[in-house]
Amino acid sequence: MLSRAQALGLVALTLMWGVNWPVMKLSLQELSPLFFRAVTMTGGALWLFAFYRWRGVRLPPRRSEWRSIVTLALPNMLGWHTLAIFGVAALASGRAAILGFTMPVWTVLLGALFFGQPLTRRTSVAALAVVR
Repeated sequence: MLSRAQALGLVALTLMWGVNWPVMKLSLQELSPLFFRAVTMTGGALWLFAFYRWRGVRLPPRRSEWRSIVTLALPNMLGWHTLAIFGVAALASGRAAILGFTMPVWTVLLGALFFGQPLTRRTSVAALAVVR
């Protein structure tokens, strides 16, 4: 059973994710895609920095962590965030949202194909839940 805080978090996340795509589409009528993405990613990074600093979490990566950070950040930052914003600009917001909502499915499949991640029952059910 979900606690009250978990339920509120789920509702907030659902609303923010659902409103996110039309807001991006509207914003791109006034801003260039890369400028918009730079502003949103900078704002998100500053918000996370402040939150984790407030929580007392160690922020500077250790030297041994940089390779993993770069390996994970390049496809995410350059691939997903850059290509997704151009997709939002080029497509109707509903179609762009479909791409975003199916991203977990592609992540699971690509992880299994290219990175040797096991395709477990749990990940399969989670990926299928996204497309329903």
